[in-house]
Amino acid sequence: MNNNNIIKGKIDEKLYDAFRDILKELNMTQQDFIDKAVKDFVLSNLNLIMNKGSEDKQ
Repeated sequence: MNNNNIIKGKIDEKLYDAFRDILKELNMTQQDFIDKAVKDFVLSNLNLIMNKGSEDKQ
């Protein structure tokens, strides 16, 4: 595990309260959510970097 990579952010207090309640209902931690959100984002956008090396050679 690499603990040097930290993602921070701020959200509205009311939004945070709803977020916290939803996480509780889903039995998830904030870290579980962040891990899933980042993984989904990277997988959805992986195509943006997959062919970058071959494009640079052209």
